[in-house]
Amino acid sequence: MHNFWTALLNDLYQGIELDAKRQQQLISLFKLHFDNPQDMRADVQGKPVYLGLAMNEQGLLKLKPQYLLLNLPLSQEV
Repeated sequence: MHNFWTALLNDLYQGIELDAKRQQQLISLFKLHFDNPQDMRADVQGKPVYLGLAMNEQGLLKLKPQYLLLNLPLSQEV
């Protein structure tokens, strides 16, 4: 599941259009913008952060909200 989700978000981030099958796997997708780009890691400052939920090809959804907190590109630990 992780590789599927990583590949999907990487494609979106790089501006690659998703085919209809992959679009149907998306349950929700949000784009996060930081008001203060200095709060972001230097390597991604000013770029959007995608937050999303998707199911795999078998229709399985695994929700691990801790990943959201651990993977935000913050410049400092909270």
